[in-house]
Amino acid sequence: MGTRNKDSPLVYICSPYSGDIQRNTVLARRYSRLAVIRGCIHLAPHLLLPQFLSGAAERELAIRIGLQLLEKCQEVWICGNLSSEGIQ
Repeated sequence: MGTRNKDSPLVYICSPYSGDIQRNTVLARRYSRLAVIRGCIHLAPHLLLPQFLSGAAERELAIRIGLQLLEKCQEVWICGNLSSEGIQ
């Protein structure tokens, strides 16, 4: 397990967060672990950003940060329910 080498792809993990946050957090952690097991370096901003950003005003900031991180990634993994507003 672990990253393959310095050329491991940077993967953006995209999965639901709102709604059942506790369940969705568990699932996002599983998707993140799967990325590591497959030798990728992963980003899961929806797990990180709520640790210090909250509320409607900061949601826009979180989206902008997430989009900037997305631009740096070589792959996007869309996991789980595709119908959430945040994923779209």
